[in-house]
Amino acid sequence: MKDDLYKAASEYVKAYNSVIDSASESDNNSVLRNALSITKNTKANKKMLDKMGISIDSNNKLSIDEKKFKESDMTMSNLKTMFTGQSSYVSHIKRSTSIINNAAAAAVVNEKRASSYTHTGAYSSMIGSISYYNNKI
Repeated sequence: MKDDLYKAASEYVKAYNSVIDSASESDNNSVLRNALSITKNTKANKKMLDKMGISIDSNNKLSIDEKKFKESDMTMSNLKTMFTGQSSYVSHIKRSTSIINNAAAAAVVNEKRASSYTHTGAYSSMIGSISYYNNKI
């Protein structure tokens, strides 16, 4: 069970860091504003994340210590509080990443308007590929 939880937490950390990396390269105000919201929310949950072996570095990136995570005394209730439910930490992060995804998709469409439609008038697959990272969180 701890191995499965660790795997899921590790995937979250990887996806989180990917969003932060991508957002830091953007000049879109909505993307930057929501990335800031993500990092502030993460810092607000620092103590709980630390208990799970997840730390935040000076670049707002997460890392996970496998040994500390697996030896943590976090109860299933604590984990559910952080990762499930409408008002959980991850729920807030997911909402912000969804906004980032939409802003990035809109920026792509605006930037590439001439090439953003297929020969049938439908949007091209560029937008679908952007949502890949959002589905990882």
